[in-house]
Amino acid sequence: MVQDLRARCPWDRAQTRDSLRPYLVEEALELDHALGEGEPAAIRGELSDLLLHLAFQLVIAEERGEFTADGE
Repeated sequence: MVQDLRARCPWDRAQTRDSLRPYLVEEALELDHALGEGEPAAIRGELSDLLLHLAFQLVIAEERGEFTADGE
């Protein structure tokens, strides 16, 4: 999904590790808040947001030839 986004969307393609860091931190904090509230729907939503950011980081690493999602 992230590979497709980076291929089709100029904003997604332009993102780097550094440009995404504030969003990654924000999503982690939002997940922490949702966990504290204990609302399953909010937790699910924040987990999916955080997973998207983690996937972005993996794709960027693959593009840079650093490592792959399967550990190579």
